[in-house]
Amino acid sequence: MMTEVMKMREEKNRTSQKIGNMKKKRWLYPALYLVLAAIAVSGILWYNATGNDVAEQGPNGEELAGQGNEEAVEVNASFETLSLPVLEADAAEIFQGFYDPTADAADQEAALVVFEQQYHQNQGLNIKNAEGTSFEVVAALSGTVAAVQEDALLGNVIEIDHGNGVMTHYSSVTNMEVAAGDMVKKGQPLGSAGTSQFNQEAGTHVHFEVRHNGEAINPETYLNQPLAALLEARAAEEKAEKDAAENTDDNAAGETSEETDAHTGADTNTDSDADAADDTEAEAGDDTDANADDNNADAEADDQADENATESDDQN
Repeated sequence: MMTEVMKMREEKNRTSQKIGNMKKKRWLYPALYLVLAAIAVSGILWYNATGNDVAEQGPNGEELAGQGNEEAVEVNASFETLSLPVLEADAAEIFQGFYDPTADAADQEAALVVFEQQYHQNQGLNIKNAEGTSFEVVAALSGTVAAVQEDALLGNVIEIDHGNGVMTHYSSVTNMEVAAGDMVKKGQPLGSAGTSQFNQEAGTHVHFEVRHNGEAINPETYLNQPLAALLEARAAEEKAEKDAAENTDDNAAGETSEETDAHTGADTNTDSDADAADDTEAEAGDDTDANADDNNADAEADDQADENATESDDQN
């Protein structure tokens, strides 16, 4: 019995000693704290990840559109490449290009559309196939249909909004398959190529434009490039134009300041000359007065001399 009691005491002492040794190790509590903190952070991250997945599911397991994925859709659209609005690009022909004011005279002439005996600059690309027959017109980029208009002059118009001020425009379209407000994917059919009164000589074709903040830009410049490249290039162009305008304003302000300084200097010189002339005239007046005083003094001396001479004669 005593032996067992002694063993129990020894074990208790050993346990107490181990605990004491552990308490003496100062790194123990910080280490435990870090482990618990890591577990807590992992739990929060796991909860957020699973919570988002659950939020995108309806009560019956169906996916809820437009919740939590709008930013992802916008980011993906920025990296989507611009294509011609046709299913088979190899079979398409750009027979009339964008009017570029910096191009040579021949290219500029080729990009003019004649309507009612007037020349109009082509603001996009006119596309047809080799056979000159109708073909399927598709979305060049994913986006939202902003407008669908029946227009006899332009041959019906479809406009798609791609965000960030970018719009694509399709005209000379028949058998339109979309309506305003529809979400469309790149390559999705919009209608068929047709004709227009505005460009009757073109025959069956589709007129395709790309606009940024309402300004038409050359689609060929950005074909097969991501939408992000177009936005970066446009931002650089706008910054360059703004800087040029500011430099022009600064130069104009500098010229105005120089002209003002020149006028001020001229006025100062004129005043100085006038003051100098006044001083000269004053000095001349002073000299004249001095000469007059001298002449008067001489005359008085002569008169005094004459009086003295007369008195001397009388005395004699």
